[in-house]
Amino acid sequence: LTYVVVRPRFGGAVALAAAALFATAPWAVLYARHLWQQDYLPLVTVLLLWSLLAVLERDDTRVALFVPVLFVAAFQLNLSAVALIIPIGALLAYRARDVNWRAAAVGVAIGLLSLGSWLAHNARHGFRDFRLIVDNGRGHGGAVSGEIPRAGPAGAGEMGKKIESNWLP
Repeated sequence: LTYVVVRPRFGGAVALAAAALFATAPWAVLYARHLWQQDYLPLVTVLLLWSLLAVLERDDTRVALFVPVLFVAAFQLNLSAVALIIPIGALLAYRARDVNWRAAAVGVAIGLLSLGSWLAHNARHGFRDFRLIVDNGRGHGGAVSGEIPRAGPAGAGEMGKKIESNWLP
């Protein structure tokens, strides 16, 4: 699929190199050894790349519907996909006059519907997941020597608790 998406835009040699690098990346090998939700991330990101290239190349295309839907799907598969908001925002800002905003709005609505149960769960629990991301964004809040600070009231009093791991001293 990478080859099919890249070849018409950059040529056969670049498409072959991109597909080979994508197929032999260490994370692709790692994900192939287990059944994880991230297994579908390469498929979603290639489809997202296709939709972004279509929005870049065509005026007023309805493919803009797939950009937010695929972004939300990637975000649900792995939180690291949040970083894609920067190139997506840059592309949409660059093509603002030529984007089919009605299709993009429908895509946003579909994406929010697919996030509904997850957002409802987080709302019931005070958005604890978001707080943990913000509080621990720099690697467990900068804790050293196996100590991890716990965010929020649920972890109160657990400061200094030793992590059971073979990775820390």
